[in-house]
This record gives sequence, C-alpha cells and structure tokens, in this order.
Amino acid sequence: MPGSPTHERSQGVHTARERPAAAIDARWVELVLACFVAGGTFLLGPRFVLVPSLLVPTLAVYAVALLRRWSVAGRLATFLLLLAVVGVAPTLLKMDATHTGSPTSGHDGGVIVTGRAVEELLAGNDPYTVSYVDELRGGFLVVDGLRTENPIRDHYPYSPGTFLLQVPFLGPALTLGLWPDARWLYLLVYAALGVGLARWSLRERGDLLVPLLLLANPLFLPFFWQGETDILLLAGLVGLAWALARERPVPGALVLGLALSTKLLLAPFALVFLAWLAAGARQGQLRRSTAVRAAGALLLPAVVTAAPFLLWHPGAIVEDVLLFHAGLAPPRYPISGAGFPALLFDLDVIHDRWAQAPMWSTLLPTAAALVAAGAWVWRRTRVADLLAAGAAVSLASVYFSRAFTTTYWWLPVALLSLAAVACSRPRPWEVTGGVAGPVVRELAAMPVPAPAAAAAVPERTSRPAR
Repeated sequence: MPGSPTHERSQGVHTARERPAAAIDARWVELVLACFVAGGTFLLGPRFVLVPSLLVPTLAVYAVALLRRWSVAGRLATFLLLLAVVGVAPTLLKMDATHTGSPTSGHDGGVIVTGRAVEELLAGNDPYTVSYVDELRGGFLVVDGLRTENPIRDHYPYSPGTFLLQVPFLGPALTLGLWPDARWLYLLVYAALGVGLARWSLRERGDLLVPLLLLANPLFLPFFWQGETDILLLAGLVGLAWALARERPVPGALVLGLALSTKLLLAPFALVFLAWLAAGARQGQLRRSTAVRAAGALLLPAVVTAAPFLLWHPGAIVEDVLLFHAGLAPPRYPISGAGFPALLFDLDVIHDRWAQAPMWSTLLPTAAALVAAGAWVWRRTRVADLLAAGAAVSLASVYFSRAFTTTYWWLPVALLSLAAVACSRPRPWEVTGGVAGPVVRELAAMPVPAPAAAAAVPERTSRPAR
C-alpha cells in the first residue's frame, strides 16, 4: 500500500536502480596517461640536453588544452608537440650520437646493419651474404652482467622488406652524403601515424587515449629511439584495423602484408588472421572471393620481396631470416630475457644458454597457442576477437622464444588497444565548448520507450564485406 514501510522501501530500491551511474570524464584518464608518458620518458630516456627540461612545460600545455576544451586543431597541435618531445627529439639526438660519437652508442644493431645492407644492395651485392663485423665493431650484448659479441655480426636477421623499403630514402641520402640511418623512414611513418590517429580519435571518440597508448607508450618509445623496426609493424596493424572497421579486408591485408615483409614478429598474428578470413567465408560474413583475395594480398609482399633473394642465394636468406631466429644456425642468439627457455635455464633444466633449446620449450607450445587462437576466431569473427586472439598468440610466441625481452611487450599492448576500440559501443557524449573531453554517462538503467529505441537503431542489412 502507498505510504507503508514496505512500499517506501520498494520505492527506494527502484529509485536507486534508476539513478544514473557517476560520470566518467575521459579527460582525466587521458591526462593521467599523458603524465605516465612524460614520466616514463624521463625515467627511460637518455639525459640529452633540453629533452628532460621540456617534459613538464609540454605536459602543462597539454593539460591546459585538455581541461580548457580547446578546439580540434588545438588538441591536435598539443598532441603533436608531445610526440615531438617524447618521440622525435630523442630519436634525432640518438641518431646524432650514433653518427658523430661512438659507433655503438644510441642505436639498435639493426639500424647499422640495415644501412650497410642498402649500400651493399645498391652496389649489386646480396645483403644476406655480407659480414657486418666492421659495422658492429665494439658492439656487444649484456647477458647476466657479462658482455658477449652480438651474433648478428654474421647474419642479417631481418626480412628483405626491411631494407627494400629503405632504398628510396637511404639511396638519395647516400648520394647527398647524409647519414644512412633507417630512422629517417621510421620518423616519417611515426609522424604520419601521429597525425592520422589523432585526427581520427578526436573526430570519432573525442579523446586521444588510443593514440597515446600506441605512439607514446613507454614500452614502445625507448626502442623507437634506438631504431627498432617496430613502427612499421605498428603501421601495418593500424592500417588493418582501420580497413576492417570499414569492411575492406583486402586493403587491410595488403598493409599488414607489407609490415610482415619487414619482420616475422607478425607471423603468428598473420596466421590467425588467415584463420579469421576462412571463418568469415565459412559463416557467410565474407564472400569467398574476398577472403581469397585478402589472403593473397597478405602473402604477396613477402613473396615478392623474398623471391629475388631466394633465387639469388637461397641458403643465405633461409639461414639468416628463419634458422637464426629458431636457434638452428650458429652463432645462436643466447637464451635470455623472461621467457620460458630462460626460466628453464635458471632452473638448470637447460645448461647452456648458447645451445639449441628443446622443441617442447619453444616450437610446440607456440604451435599449441596458434591452434587455440585459430579455434577462437573460427567461432568468433568480430574484429575485436581477431585482435584479442592476435595479442594472446603474439605474447605466447615471444614468451616461448629464446629471447623474450622488453622490446616485444609493445605488440600485445597495441593489439589490445585496437581491440578495445573495435569492441566499443556508441555511448552518449556530453561535449561543451569544443571537442575535448567526452563525458560518458551510463544510461542503460533508464527506461527507453520502445518506439524511440527502435527509431534510434538504424536498420542494418546482413551482407558480406566487399
């Protein structure tokens, strides 16, 4: 009865359930993430002149633009300023240290050998038959506190796309007498991703959370400064996610294939992507012809770039690109890092870190992870499921490798970040005074009239992707 204690209690419960949850202001989350970026750069970055002193002023400008709800152009400008300070400036200073200071300072070994590989190719020589001892003079690895020679002195352990993509950039640089440094291309790709991701995120989401996670992640930046090729892999993943969101799997597969042609780190994810294409065709979500063309586009760049060297000196490229990474070609990369073989070495199950690791510690568990990921996407064909399964299998493949080091952590983080965007659902946005800072309110508990709900959801037709 109205007015009775029972009725009042029931009314109180009903009111509490209908009350909207507290607002989640993404601006504060973004600001905290930007602080982590600046702090991580200060902690991990080299103590170059100017860069540490610019972090706090840059963060202050970023915070003002965020909290004062600047326009899209203002937000974009402050984000690019942040990338210039935490990404571009340290990379340029590392390049200067490499070419004007110690030949072993401020770079990943792959930067030096890639520049030499381009020079050898332009001179008519096969980069996979060249020794890189002179380029890596004085270079070393530190394993358990002990210095050891870098094994890539006798190998070029990168796929042909790594140096072939550099030819249009390093060729003119060599002619003009500039530094033959692979990081010129990496900086160009980094800038393009910064502008493209930021514009998309501000337009579609109203924040810069995803660009910050992908381009300013402290797990990614230090290796970008040193010249790791990972920015090319990241560009391939972003291109694939962008294309799949627009139901264009063939262009997306081609972009991923270009990235795969530079480094086999993406090979496990590429295999899961092939299984996802087959599952989509089986369930009628993709035309069979589209799935076949996407699979061909994925494999085409690797085939085209590798074929000349397989015909030229087949043993050399197979040894450097495949056998070396599997620990089957001496001098082997030492078992190190935080992976399963390193754990077995610490437990004295494996006695020599330079020996070949048993297959049950590397190949077999990686194959099991691939089967599990393939089975997952065989039943679940959303883009988010593909990216999440790719993150899991990528992490498994590096964990069960000879050297699981910090250079690989960025990959599962990037895939999960893209998966989070892919599985997000439209939510009400409250935007005032500009684009910055969506305020998301949970309104699911509020009753919505059936006609209004029906009108709010556009009719969709089930059709295969093109």
